[in-house]
Amino acid sequence: MAKSKMTTCKHCGAEIAASAKVCPHCGGKNKPPVYKRWWFVLMVIFVFLSYLGSSTSSSGSVKEGFEEGYKDATASSSKAASESVSSSAAASDSSTVDESEAMKSFLKRNKEVNEAFAKNLADALDSTGLGYTLDDINWLEQTDDWAAGKRYNAQVNMKDYIQIATIGDEIYSIKNTQNNEIDDFIYKNESLKPDAGNVSDGSILLTDGELGDYGKEATTKSGYKYIRYTVPAGNYTVENKAKQSMIFVVSDSNSDDVNATLQLTSAGEKGSLTVKSGYHIELSMYTQVVLTPDK
Repeated sequence: MAKSKMTTCKHCGAEIAASAKVCPHCGGKNKPPVYKRWWFVLMVIFVFLSYLGSSTSSSGSVKEGFEEGYKDATASSSKAASESVSSSAAASDSSTVDESEAMKSFLKRNKEVNEAFAKNLADALDSTGLGYTLDDINWLEQTDDWAAGKRYNAQVNMKDYIQIATIGDEIYSIKNTQNNEIDDFIYKNESLKPDAGNVSDGSILLTDGELGDYGKEATTKSGYKYIRYTVPAGNYTVENKAKQSMIFVVSDSNSDDVNATLQLTSAGEKGSLTVKSGYHIELSMYTQVVLTPDK
């Protein structure tokens, strides 16, 4: 026979049956522990389920809050980015409008030039680093053409004077004419080369401002820089490639010794020139000529 489960009376300490509600020795009542009572177990289950539900609800709220926060942050970021782009676009539009207005104003004041010329001039002025803009040009007037295109004299900021040389609508050079130095360039587009047309073998092309094969930069005692062209001594037929050109044959040892001067006043005009040993050639501004040795 199986032995009944036994326990100890909590009142007298005697050994009694676990199922006994009253101790047969002392008469004390032995109720089961609270945690073994059905209602306690039910309460624990209820509390656990309530806690589980609360945790789930809380977890959902946190997740929901995170999602909402993320949405808000994303919306704020998108809004800020959108506002930044809008601000940049507005600034760009404003700059474009200002440039457009300056262009219109310049073209209105200078009807002899076109928009392509004005745009190229604006870029060239900006490249000088002097802060010049189209609005700073007080007046612009066309002067004598040079070898490859038109020339313009202009006043800037009511005090500075410049000369602009073009090849087509491109700006070839801008010279400061304030100090009368013929080669004081504040801008020069080295990628543009004046087109002298076909130059036959044995002939020499000389272009003001270009060293070419025979040019060398020199400086006077006063600091004035110029180019001297040392061509072989001999007699030459000179063809003008510009509207006007002037050539000087000058002593290598004495700049006051000008042996010969040749002026050509129309494109294609020809003249004769003799260059002695110990002398070189100097050119006036924007001169372009072709020297062909006489046989």
